[in-house]
Amino acid sequence: MFEGLESSFQVWMSHGDKLSALPKGFFDIGATKNAEHAAIASETSAMYGIQFHPESVLTPQGKEIIKNFLND
Repeated sequence: MFEGLESSFQVWMSHGDKLSALPKGFFDIGATKNAEHAAIASETSAMYGIQFHPESVLTPQGKEIIKNFLND
């Protein structure tokens, strides 16, 4: 999902929302200062979860994230 992007980039998140623990069988693929589980992936299937809004213009690389998710 983050292929071809910098290792750190700006995203838009809802204030105060965050996942407090990982679901069984998932691992972290993205974090912020306030949300350690901002992006997660399944260990066994093509399931992902994100805690931010890639569709927002306030996530500058959001279109690339969505493109990667849909195509790759």
